[in-house]
Amino acid sequence: HRLDGADVDWEAPTTAEEQADLGRLLKVVRSALDSVSGGPAGIPRLLLTVTARAGGGLTRKAAAIVDRVHLMAYDDMRDPEAHASMGVAEAQVGIALVEGVPAPKVVLGVPFYGRAQTGAARAYRELA
Repeated sequence: HRLDGADVDWEAPTTAEEQADLGRLLKVVRSALDSVSGGPAGIPRLLLTVTARAGGGLTRKAAAIVDRVHLMAYDDMRDPEAHASMGVAEAQVGIALVEGVPAPKVVLGVPFYGRAQTGAARAYRELA
């Protein structure tokens, strides 16, 4: 299938144990990917990425294991009117950097769908 790696979508580790579990999982997956790529067989190094929400327990240690961190900068339910606002995106990037994610690893995830928190659904152009 010519895949170029794996993405771990860890929605919301909330406890220290879950955060440690994420780190352990990433370490095991990185090792498995490295065992089948990047060697003399000519298979390019396979990427390992993680999709997470900043502030959701992604540790500096976990960020060091992956090639990229895909930030979920959407569906912030603290403000139903800000489904995917610029403010949410800026906050997610800022938190990730403070948490120790190196800036070159940050990939901003934005939605291409609308969500009705209250009332009638609205078009994406009305949400962004």
